[in-house]
Amino acid sequence: MKNWTFFLLFFFALWACDSRRVLIPPKLVWKSNPFKNLQIETIYPVFFDDKIIVSQNSPNGSSELLALSVLDGSVAWRYSDKIDSLSAFYYNLKPYIFDSILVLPNGTHTFAINMKTGKKLWLKKFGSFSEQFLEGYGRYVFQSCYESNQAVFVCRFDCLSGHCDTIYREGSPAGCRKVIRTPALIVENGILKHLLLCKTEQEISSRLTVSTITFVNAENWQIEKIDTISKRNVDGISFTKQPQIDSTSKKIYFVLNEHLICYNLANLSFLWKSILPRDMLTSEINYCSNSIFFPSEDGFLYSIGKNSGDIVWKCKISGTPSRGYLVGKYFNIIGGGNGCWYIIDTGNGKIVAEISTPNLIKYEEIFWRRYFTVSSIHKLAIATDGKEYALYSFK
Repeated sequence: MKNWTFFLLFFFALWACDSRRVLIPPKLVWKSNPFKNLQIETIYPVFFDDKIIVSQNSPNGSSELLALSVLDGSVAWRYSDKIDSLSAFYYNLKPYIFDSILVLPNGTHTFAINMKTGKKLWLKKFGSFSEQFLEGYGRYVFQSCYESNQAVFVCRFDCLSGHCDTIYREGSPAGCRKVIRTPALIVENGILKHLLLCKTEQEISSRLTVSTITFVNAENWQIEKIDTISKRNVDGISFTKQPQIDSTSKKIYFVLNEHLICYNLANLSFLWKSILPRDMLTSEINYCSNSIFFPSEDGFLYSIGKNSGDIVWKCKISGTPSRGYLVGKYFNIIGGGNGCWYIIDTGNGKIVAEISTPNLIKYEEIFWRRYFTVSSIHKLAIATDGKEYALYSFK
C-alpha cells in the first residue's frame, strides 16, 4: 500500500511539474527594428539555422529581404535586387525551402535565394499572374501560372538551377474564369506519386461555379482521376485555401468558403463535409492526431474531429487572425481584430495565456500584427507590432 501511495504521489508530482513547465508563457528574448522609422510589413518570417528571414516593403512599392540574427536581432544580411526590382511581397505567400535555398513568389517573379549568404541564385519572370503559393518536394518546387485569361499552366522549378518546365496546361474558354491553385503533392514511401489540382471554373455571365479536383500522375503528367467537390452553384463556392494532405491519417482537407471537406487519400473518395458558421480569410487549417483546427471569420477557433467532421469545441479569439501553430498540446494564434496572442489548450479549447506587445507601455492602441511565426523545432516565436520585432522563447 505504501508503495502504491508513493507511486501516485510521484505520478501527480511529475504531472504537476510538466503542466507548470508547459503553461509558463514564452519569455521575451529581444526586440529590434532594422528599418528605423518604417512600419514593419513583412512576409511570415522564416526560421533557418541561426537566422530569421523577413521582408520589408518600401514606400516606393519595392521590397527587400533581410536575415535577422536569432541571438540579438541584428541584421546578418540584406538582399535588394537593383536590376530585377522586387515588387511588394504578398504577406500571406507560401515559400518553399530546400536545404539552404529559399524559393519565393513575388508578383510575376519567382526567385531563389541562399539563406546563408543572402545571394540570389536565380530568378524567373512571367508575363501574367502567378499563384503566390508554392509546393515542393525534394529539389523541385511547383507553381500555377496564368497567360492572361487564355490559359493556366503548372510550372516545375529545379531549386538548384532554376530550370523551369511546364508540366500541365489547360486552356480557358471565352466567357469563363478559371483558377487552378498550385498543386498539392501526394508522396508515398518517399516518392512523389500525384499532383492534386484544385480547379474552379465560373461562367462570367451566369456566375455558375463548379469546383473539381484532378489527380495527375507524377511520372507521365497524365490525368488519372477527376472528381467534383462542389457542384454548380451561383454562390461562388470555390477553393479558398491550399489543400492540406495529412499523409499519416491518409486524408486530404479542402476549404471552400465555410465548407471543410475531408477526402480519403487511400481510395480517393469523399469522407465527410463540415459547414462552419463563417469562412476563413487570412489563416489556414492545422491538424494533430485527432483534430483539425479551423480559425473562422466569426472570431472563433474551432476544433473538428478528424474522423467525424463534428465540432468538438470552439474558443473565442478574434476574426481575421494569423496562421496558427501547434507547440505540444497548445495552439498559438494572433487575433486579427484585437492583435492579441492567444495560447489555447487543444484538449479543451481553454485559453491559458494572452500575450500583448510589451510596447503597450510606450504606445497607445498598439497590437500584434498577423506576421507571426512559431518554430516548434527551435522552440521560438517571432512577432511584430509594426514598431519592432520581438523574439520569444518557449524553452
